[in-house]
Amino acid sequence: MPQQQILTAMQQLAAEGKALTTAAVRARLTTPVPLSELLALVSRYKQDPQSLPPPLANIAASVSTSHRQDEQDNHTHLAARLATLEHTVAEQALRLARLEKLLMATLDGEKRLMANLNTAVKD
Repeated sequence: MPQQQILTAMQQLAAEGKALTTAAVRARLTTPVPLSELLALVSRYKQDPQSLPPPLANIAASVSTSHRQDEQDNHTHLAARLATLEHTVAEQALRLARLEKLLMATLDGEKRLMANLNTAVKD
């Protein structure tokens, strides 16, 4: 864990454009860390800044951004799916209304036919 604290302090100094010295990094730390580890990381950074792993905060921010993008994609997918389902329900409601109208017309026709048959049989 001390390595992460040191890396975070180094990243802050670099982002501010300040020199990365052992004293400057140590001043940023909130808890004591082994001096040997601090010296090794600062020295390693000065030789090759890309050789150090990113602080966990960077990794967490990257994962968080990725998670938000996944959530946004999921919301977009769900919104599209909901729109499709709403359209299907509206179509089915129209179809049902037409079938009900046809059924009522058929029932009315059958009633008239039965009435005509009853009249014909009585006559």
